[in-house]
Amino acid sequence: MPPTEPGPALLRVAGLQRHFVSGPPRRRTVLRAVDGVTFDLHEGECLAVVGESGSGKSTLARTLMRLVEPTGGTVHYQGRDLLALSGREMRRQRRDIQMVFQDPYASLHPRRTVENIVREPWRVHKDVVPRDQQHARVRELLHQVGLPEAYAPLHPGRLSGGERQRVAIARALALRPRLLVLDEPVSALDVSIQAQVVNVLMTLRAELGLAYLFISHDLNLVRLVADRVAVMYRGRLVETGTTEELYARPAHPYTQALLEASPGRGDVVENA
Repeated sequence: MPPTEPGPALLRVAGLQRHFVSGPPRRRTVLRAVDGVTFDLHEGECLAVVGESGSGKSTLARTLMRLVEPTGGTVHYQGRDLLALSGREMRRQRRDIQMVFQDPYASLHPRRTVENIVREPWRVHKDVVPRDQQHARVRELLHQVGLPEAYAPLHPGRLSGGERQRVAIARALALRPRLLVLDEPVSALDVSIQAQVVNVLMTLRAELGLAYLFISHDLNLVRLVADRVAVMYRGRLVETGTTEELYARPAHPYTQALLEASPGRGDVVENA
């Protein structure tokens, strides 16, 4: 995807930390899962955070969303300090910032229908869609993610992994967010299905002007979808740049090693 012109800073993260402490006081160990991370994410931009398993990428995503509380640092969304918000205020703020999780088999309630899953955010944010319009809006959202309206009464157990992830994306879009945090959104899917879901995400971004924070270990996929790439290693961002620059001239040895070890270059692109 050609890089977009960066808009105003939508999200500003400075010195973000999330440390996990374990053991008795005299033998205490500290895991610095997120260790002083700083970046900006602009309107309509896709910023990918890449790194190996255990580098801190998913913890970073969950800390930004305050699904786990940070140890330190600041997170500003449109100038508003998210870390200073109460729990109730943060729930309201999540109308603008939604997350799609890695495992579509775990993130959807197995006993609820697709329609009820997509409607779920409106139970909390009651003013987004009037009740008498929700049925039609669910159909619109399913259409946006490439699913027929006949899927509305089905349960997740009747769907493939790719179809489940499309339902998860539809649910994330239900509140009309401006930013999606995508935590390895296709890594649990087969390569051919990955391409379909990636195409949905790319189309939605173009149509709705969404910004993405795209967490991934797949450098081939990131090259396809991202405007900029931030490389995470042991809780820190060791290199950040435009996708074209970083892939052509990686500066950090860890980035160079990731690119050299990346298998099957172009697999997703060829199937997309």
